Amino acid sequence: MTRAFDDGFFADEPGTEPPPRSAPAGPPPRVARRLRPVRIALLAVILAATVGAGVADRAIHRAAPAPAPPPAGTSLAASSVESSSWYCAGTATDTSATTTLDLLNTTSRPVNGTLTAYNATSGATRSEPVSVPAGAQIVEQPGGLVGGNPVAATVELDGGGVLVAQSIAGATGWTEAACSRSTSARWYFASGSTLQGDTLAMALFNPTTTDAVVDMTFVTPSGLSAPQPFEGIVVPPGHLVTEEIDSFVQDAASVSTIVNVRTGAVVAAELQSVTAGGVRGLSLRLGRPTLSPSWALPYSVDAAGGTGAITVFNPTGRTERVRLTLRPGTSPAAVSTRSIAPQSAWVLDTSADPRLPAGLVFSAQIRTVSGPGVVVDRSVLAPSSLERPQFGAFSALAWGAGTPARVAVLPAPGTEAQPSVAGAEVVGLGVADEGSGPLDATVYALEGPGRLVVVTRLRVPAGGARSVPIGIIGGTGHVPLVVKADGPIGVIEDLAPSAGLDVVALAGSGSPEG
Repeated sequence: MTRAFDDGFFADEPGTEPPPRSAPAGPPPRVARRLRPVRIALLAVILAATVGAGVADRAIHRAAPAPAPPPAGTSLAASSVESSSWYCAGTATDTSATTTLDLLNTTSRPVNGTLTAYNATSGATRSEPVSVPAGAQIVEQPGGLVGGNPVAATVELDGGGVLVAQSIAGATGWTEAACSRSTSARWYFASGSTLQGDTLAMALFNPTTTDAVVDMTFVTPSGLSAPQPFEGIVVPPGHLVTEEIDSFVQDAASVSTIVNVRTGAVVAAELQSVTAGGVRGLSLRLGRPTLSPSWALPYSVDAAGGTGAITVFNPTGRTERVRLTLRPGTSPAAVSTRSIAPQSAWVLDTSADPRLPAGLVFSAQIRTVSGPGVVVDRSVLAPSSLERPQFGAFSALAWGAGTPARVAVLPAPGTEAQPSVAGAEVVGLGVADEGSGPLDATVYALEGPGRLVVVTRLRVPAGGARSVPIGIIGGTGHVPLVVKADGPIGVIEDLAPSAGLDVVALAGSGSPEG
């Protein structure tokens, strides 16, 4: 079910010449071989009826084909709606870790609501009222309501225009991720690792009023894995269930996961922890409920002495042909195509490519030439000598999953009084152009009701990306940001403290407001 992974940035198929590179004899060093797995995106196993492939009946759990779920609900609801909801499935298996929620109100009126927390261990549930002032951000700690981790939360609001994100801070570092405005019957996770020193946990949160029955399937370098404990997992209404993947899928250099819901719907999030070779880090990611035909990484850097990778995962039953456009610094763009076999991944070791020396900012765009789409991850592993956390992974920006947004909203990592972690701040932005023509974008700091203060203006080339210098963002690191453009855009913010760019990153949420 799996194929060998490729380290090079470019395909070795006919018509594409790979870059010259000297390969070290013997196995790669620990850091290099770990990084590939952590971001390897091998997703597999779609229902036999769905993919029309000869996948074993037991491996696919005899699940009936499910209709395509709605686009990932990480965008804001319009401020004019009467109510909106957010579901935060992120969890921490470390009971000493702190889980916080950032509630950002982009409107000119206060928005009231209810926060409900759910503890997976005790089953405790508790609600409290919340009020988000106009044009402001507040911080809530759901674990404090129900006795700590593992914890999930819902936020029910009397209106729209409010964004909710989540963070986890613990002994290995910290991480930020989006919450979701929707449940789904299918979730895809492109990367993970259960090598020694790594833990991998799945959070299944059911905010609905009916039982959900969940199957989980994994793809590793050894092939397809469907351990019996991950079949028929019952998630009752209003409950959070956590599953320790590394307890059953052991010592796997790469683990890709499909969460398939036989009945009902859930929100799924994955938490990767790395504690090997002196490197520490966390990665909390909301799963992808749909595939996308186009992805972008607007602003990436590999640290000296570290490793980095981009993983393109094809979880479908047909071959996907993809086109990669790489823009290293100010050098001309390099384009390559690759055919990715069904249920396999193309792993691009960016730190091994001679065109991408350490410290060079680069962008990447991945488009499917044919087929329903793929899933793309970006991961980095920095040297242990740098600031903690040194590990991080996140999903690339996905195009084609709904109406393109011309406005992106990015919360601050907590507030100045209540940061997600000590010293948390925004240190950079990457802005990608989704359209076919160049666009003009303006970065604003949201400093109060209706008060948008210009931070910088930039022009983004057609299908390309621009990074906002760290020095410009400095001084607004504790203030939410809004990016407005005259075309469809995607934005990723880099956060500190960390070992470098891409370690702690958060994608902006689209807003229907102009």
